[in-house]
Amino acid sequence: MKKALIISTLVFLTLAWGNVIRAETMVEKSIEARLFIPPYQELSVIEPIRIDDPKIWAEANLGEPLIFKNTGQVKVYSNTGWVLNVQNKTAEGLQVFIRPKGEVKWEILNGGSVSFSGSHGKKFLSWDIKIIIPPESDLGEIQGLALKETLFQVTLTTR
Repeated sequence: MKKALIISTLVFLTLAWGNVIRAETMVEKSIEARLFIPPYQELSVIEPIRIDDPKIWAEANLGEPLIFKNTGQVKVYSNTGWVLNVQNKTAEGLQVFIRPKGEVKWEILNGGSVSFSGSHGKKFLSWDIKIIIPPESDLGEIQGLALKETLFQVTLTTR
């Protein structure tokens, strides 16, 4: 009796194990979902870029650079790529250069604008400004420097 019980248990386990090994997926389903998240961008001017202290201009030497570090501050918050355009609003007759704080390369900003770009997330930016007053300038006409920042969305198209 014992022998028959052991043999039947072994036969049962062998057959059951074989069924487990040969188990197959009977039904498989998949779902593809597409979610559209609209672009969101926010530009906060924490401290505007203004250099308008009359003392600065009175003490300036013609042809010598005036350098202002860590001037102004903006916060860019975006869920997509962005371009920040900085425009010279007031400084006619001056050579104006700008760079993000800590960068090495100066970008010229005479009468036009300069663009800086970044990816999604939150970024705080401040600026180093270099101003050269040409020797032929009249210091009495210089009122100061004010810059304007504008944020644009980077648009990617696929074909």
